[in-house]
Amino acid sequence: NSEFFDEWMSLVYLHSNTQEGVHAYICNKLYGMPVARWERYLAQLCVVLVSRPGGALERFIADACSRSVSVAVKVYWIFTAWLDDKSEADPKFAVLQDIRAHCLEAALNGHWEPPFREYLISSHRAVKEAQISRSSSLASLPNGSPPTGSEGLLLRAEQQQQQQQQQQQ
Repeated sequence: NSEFFDEWMSLVYLHSNTQEGVHAYICNKLYGMPVARWERYLAQLCVVLVSRPGGALERFIADACSRSVSVAVKVYWIFTAWLDDKSEADPKFAVLQDIRAHCLEAALNGHWEPPFREYLISSHRAVKEAQISRSSSLASLPNGSPPTGSEGLLLRAEQQQQQQQQQQQ
């Protein structure tokens, strides 16, 4: 527990020590670090994980997959590539499959933010504002005469859709 303890030291201790208590302590330290600090060592962490599956490191990586789509994709890619290089007769093949399945399940059931969330929100707002603008422009038409051409068709289709939604509610 020193100021010099970093992600590299975490990796060294995870590799060199086999005690589950030490692994749990180090993984708890990794939780306190920003993802960017330890993510660059993800491949090495996966190597350590395969050598000692089922412990604190597997829980940490699976939890990281549930919190970050980026980590989940990288872990899935690492284990898929590794499986492609192994034969089914290799004793590590089943371990690799199990860990990949555990991490995939964690990712699919996770609570990570969708990529480009800000863009999705802003584009959704822009669409809503455009709809409001169109409906207010319909109300301001002189004598209530509808526009003609493709603009008129679009506006009438939007009005019909809004009426149907209101009737369903």
